[in-house]
Amino acid sequence: MANSRAHWRDRMNTETGESVPNEDSGRHPHGTNVRVLYIAGAGRSGSTIVDNILGQIPGFFSAGEIAYFWQRFIVERRRCGCGEVGTNCPVWSKILTQIGSPGPDIASAMVSAARSATRIRHVPSMVAPGGANRLHAALGTQYLDRLSGLYGAIRETSGSRVIVDSSKFPGYGKAVSSLDGVDMSVIHLVRDPRAVAYSWLRQKPQPDTDSRSHMMQRRARTVAPRWMTANIAAEALFSRGNTPYARVRYEDFAAEPRKTLDNALQRLGLEQLPTGIIADGHAELDTTHTVSGNPSRFSTGRVALRVDDEWRSALKPKDSRVVTSLTFPLLARYGYLSG
Repeated sequence: MANSRAHWRDRMNTETGESVPNEDSGRHPHGTNVRVLYIAGAGRSGSTIVDNILGQIPGFFSAGEIAYFWQRFIVERRRCGCGEVGTNCPVWSKILTQIGSPGPDIASAMVSAARSATRIRHVPSMVAPGGANRLHAALGTQYLDRLSGLYGAIRETSGSRVIVDSSKFPGYGKAVSSLDGVDMSVIHLVRDPRAVAYSWLRQKPQPDTDSRSHMMQRRARTVAPRWMTANIAAEALFSRGNTPYARVRYEDFAAEPRKTLDNALQRLGLEQLPTGIIADGHAELDTTHTVSGNPSRFSTGRVALRVDDEWRSALKPKDSRVVTSLTFPLLARYGYLSG
C-alpha cells in the first residue's frame, strides 16, 4: 500500500490537481509514444477490478473505459472513480483543459464517429490488408486527432508511463492501437459466458449518475452472441501481428490474482505487481480516476478477491442451456466445458 500511495503523491496532488513538473515537457524519458495497456473482451468479464489493481502499479494510470469518456463525462456528466463529477475531477478537468475543453457537440460527434466505424461488423475489414487505412478513413482526421490528443493529455497530466484502458470493445481498441504515437499491449480478458449472462441478468446499482438507479440488464439469449462476437473479434484483431497480447481467464485471476496478473504482465514485457497490492485474497486499492465501469470502481481500501460462482446455482437451467449452446465453440477453446 505504501508503494502505491507514494506513487500517487509523487505523480499528482489529487486535491489541487497539480501535475508533477516534467523536465521533458511531458515526454516520457523512455520515449515519446503513449503506452496503453488495453483490456479487451466482453462486458461483465471482471475488467473493472483488473483495471483498478493494475492502476496501483507505480507509473500506471487506471483510466477505466475511455471509450465512454465523450458520452458519459462530457454529455451526461457522470462521476469519476474518485466520486467527483468527471468534468470537476481534479485530474480530468486538467485533461479537458489540455484538449481544449470540448463541449457536448464535439463529444456527440466523437461518439457518432466511433459507433459508425468501430462496431463488430467492421472487424473483418479491419483484419484484412489495408484495414488500418480504411478504419482511419471511416473515423476521419478530426476524430483521430482528438483521440490522440486525449491519450496524450492523460499521459502528460497523470505523469504515467502506462495508461490502463478497460474499454473492452475490440474495434475501438484497434482504432487506439492504430494511432500515431501509441504503443499498445492487450490483455484479452475472458470469463465463463454463463457467469457473464448471470451478471447481466442481475440488478446492479448505477452510482455514477442521478439519472438512473440501476445498470442496464440483458437477457441470456442476447448476451451469448455478444460474448461470442466480442471474444472472436478480440482474438482476430490482437492475437496475431505485432501487438503484445495475453489472454487471461477471469476465473484464474479470481483464484490466483497475483500469479495470474504477473504472468500476463511478464508476457507483455511490463513490470509485475509490487509487494503489498495483493495479499491473502485481498487487494489494497487507492482511489482511481476511472471514466466508467462496474460500480466496484468506487471501492477503495481492502477489497476481497474471490471466485464468484453464484451463477452455478442461481442461473436458470433454461438460460444456462441457451448460453452453453450458443457459445459452445469458445467454451471448449477457453476451457469452460468442464464447468
